[in-house]
Amino acid sequence: MVLTADEFFQNGMKEYLNRNFAGSVEWFSQAIQENSENVNYYYYRGIAYQEMGEFSKAVADYTEALTRFSGCVPIRYNRAEICRKLGHADRAAEDLTYIIVHADRAKGEGHWLALAYLERGLARIDCGDLTKGLTDFGKAEGLAKELDDKILLAQIADELEKSGL
Repeated sequence: MVLTADEFFQNGMKEYLNRNFAGSVEWFSQAIQENSENVNYYYYRGIAYQEMGEFSKAVADYTEALTRFSGCVPIRYNRAEICRKLGHADRAAEDLTYIIVHADRAKGEGHWLALAYLERGLARIDCGDLTKGLTDFGKAEGLAKELDDKILLAQIADELEKSGL
């Protein structure tokens, strides 16, 4: 029996949910071979690679996904987060600025907007711009308070502490 791209993808999701990331990558790769235009196939394979610590492969998949759907906030955020961790804070800041400009709070993207401000603040500090970094932290905190997101507020406090601020 020949499987469809969606069936390969569903098998990959089962493996992913069982935390078998290497197995999920194999299934997602087969889905991509069958249909290389589906954004989700690249996105979820990128997440699996990220979970496995294969960051360059994750970034490559997120980039492929963004060529098909440039406005997807979670994909762009994941790529930015990895880029910053790999020492490419300037590239991360570009993705995060895109999110900040395009996130639609009316569509429930306020949380992503707050996360983008937090992560961009960290990227700006990594680039040596403490003033702009702290401004972004303040915006992230304001949004988190507005959203009554206590977990995000704790994350902001934790990042400030880790940064020595």
